[in-house]
Amino acid sequence: MTELHLLLQGPKNRVPRDLPEILSTESNSTVLADLTEGAQDLVTRISSKRYDAAVCFAEVKEDLEPLIQIRAAIPDLPILMLLGAEDGLSYQKALQLGATAVVLTRRTPLKASLIILQALAAGSIAEAIKARSGSS
Repeated sequence: MTELHLLLQGPKNRVPRDLPEILSTESNSTVLADLTEGAQDLVTRISSKRYDAAVCFAEVKEDLEPLIQIRAAIPDLPILMLLGAEDGLSYQKALQLGATAVVLTRRTPLKASLIILQALAAGSIAEAIKARSGSS
């Protein structure tokens, strides 16, 4: 796997703080991730750096707003949406708003990193990254 740059986005205090480090370790340093908090940080980062994909965490309906912002800023960016298994959020709603793939999960930092790494290796996120890198 070539080096990939991810944007991790989620509600403050809900995204594991050590997730970027775990992703780097579990991927043998082929996945580099930036963690964002809040709308302003998201807009600043997404406009100043090229990312291969975004990973969004959602607990409640309001947490889907960054998905809309990312999709509006970079229409072809692959987005993996991780929804808490008991959040009551709609899998279909996340897809309608622009998620490339959606995974329902209860997450610990290690479990989240494994889900993300699997998505980067195969499936619609991997295909979207390949297509995007071939078109740029």
